Amino acid sequence: MRRLALLLCAAFVAIAMPSAAGGKPFDPKPWLDDLAQMRAAIAANYANLEWAVFDRGADLDDYFDRARKRIEKAQDDGSARAAFDGLIRRLGDGHVEIEWPNLPSPPRAGAASDICADAGFDSVKSALPLAAQAQGYAPLSAGTFPAGVIATGGHRVGILKIGIFSPQGTPSLCRDAMAALAIAPGAPCADDCMDRIGKWADARMTQDFIAQIEALQRAGIDTLLIDVTGNGGGSEWAEAAARMVTGVRLKA
Repeated sequence: MRRLALLLCAAFVAIAMPSAAGGKPFDPKPWLDDLAQMRAAIAANYANLEWAVFDRGADLDDYFDRARKRIEKAQDDGSARAAFDGLIRRLGDGHVEIEWPNLPSPPRAGAASDICADAGFDSVKSALPLAAQAQGYAPLSAGTFPAGVIATGGHRVGILKIGIFSPQGTPSLCRDAMAALAIAPGAPCADDCMDRIGKWADARMTQDFIAQIEALQRAGIDTLLIDVTGNGGGSEWAEAAARMVTGVRLKA
């Protein structure tokens, strides 16, 4: 087997993929060893560890336990690799990634147990609206971006919650993507499949954001407040959101 050491610098992970050779039965032990090394590296060197655990509510013990069980049940390298990819998606930190050797993605044995979970979709990642607790808050609609209105001082303040700057905080976006893309629940879903789901969810998230802004405009607001309390970050989608709520020309 050809293996490389795991490297974690700040929030970057690089790990090698064992490769079965000579028709030998799949051996999960090297993968489990890498998983243990990855766990130790994250505990010692992951710069966003406190943020992930306390702000985002990431349950690292659960994430690694799930990955371990999937590796133990794996029948080939592809399934074991998918366990690592699923762990990273659950973590949901765009600064953390696995850099695999430049090899074709191996096939995965069996069907994925939960495609959306493997793709990192988890409602826990999306912070709840803080402004909803304010006196006089009248909810307008829920969904991906909960919105409401507060009348105060002669103004109607529209409040729009962004719980996270990525679709991974809204599992319903993943389920809608699977339905739209005709991906059967439990079907095998490799990297290209996950990418299709992610792109569809990104586009729908943008549409949902626009729809909420328009709904607030129809409600007669004269001020817009964006609630990002507890938002742990996400992706470059934040740039698109910023451009949609200001008339000032913004450059990335």
